[in-house]
Amino acid sequence: MVSQDTRPSEDRFERSGAAIAAARPDLLAHISAAQQRVLELLLAGLTEPQIAERIGRSRHTVHDHTKAIYSALRVSNRVQLVLLFSSPAPASAKPAVAVEPQPQRATRLATVIPPVGTGVNNN
Repeated sequence: MVSQDTRPSEDRFERSGAAIAAARPDLLAHISAAQQRVLELLLAGLTEPQIAERIGRSRHTVHDHTKAIYSALRVSNRVQLVLLFSSPAPASAKPAVAVEPQPQRATRLATVIPPVGTGVNNN
């Protein structure tokens, strides 16, 4: 059983795990809500048995969630998981502001050779 003296410290670590996870929404999109809860506790430094006790699930369920998290995020162990969440999110491929397409400029060649069907002699 957890004593009342250690609980506030554990809650602080749990919140830090949630904050670390929340910083990478691009990664959280790949896992379920139950897996996200396990992830937050993994990132907070809890062991699988501690996580199982905390969330009221079996050790096997927590282990299955952990394996699914590793697979979805393409990591092999907890060190790689922590490093992944420690790295900044990649820049978005889309620009933040929509860019208007630029009108095409007439090329010099287009002004020398008139388009077909303009009435100019096109031998």
